[in-house]
Amino acid sequence: MDQAIVLVWRETREQLLHISNRILQDKSQSQDVVSDCFERFVIHFRAGRVHCPKGWLIKVVRHESLKQYRLRYRGESHCSLTFFEEMNDGEEEKVELVMQCLTTIRPAQRRGLELFYLEDKSYREISIELGVSISRVKSIVQNGKRMVIKQLSRRTAG
Repeated sequence: MDQAIVLVWRETREQLLHISNRILQDKSQSQDVVSDCFERFVIHFRAGRVHCPKGWLIKVVRHESLKQYRLRYRGESHCSLTFFEEMNDGEEEKVELVMQCLTTIRPAQRRGLELFYLEDKSYREISIELGVSISRVKSIVQNGKRMVIKQLSRRTAG
């Protein structure tokens, strides 16, 4: 199993650093994020909870990098923008737009997006936390995402 972990590390390290650095624009902080995420990966992998290592690592590194970015530059701790995953260099204004749009949706939708995308929780975990059915959680997350995208298109078109 340790050989598989080493292999995953060798194959993904540079890509993970690139993803994190594109978001954070800070190589030192990116290295910290990637190392922390890889430590989490090892724990989850050994417990048998990771079925697609590369995809899992990319998702977690992206989420954690966006979380660090938001904490560093915005000082806000409860605003999910990680579903806006195709962020490229120079698109910080899009992040700001997403943050503004999140304030316009229902609190339950915002919380659902935070739990799913930022805290990387499963539908089952969210349903327990919110006290609703799994199908209701799926609806909350999808409707929240749709509403944010709708707000984004309105703001960028006008």
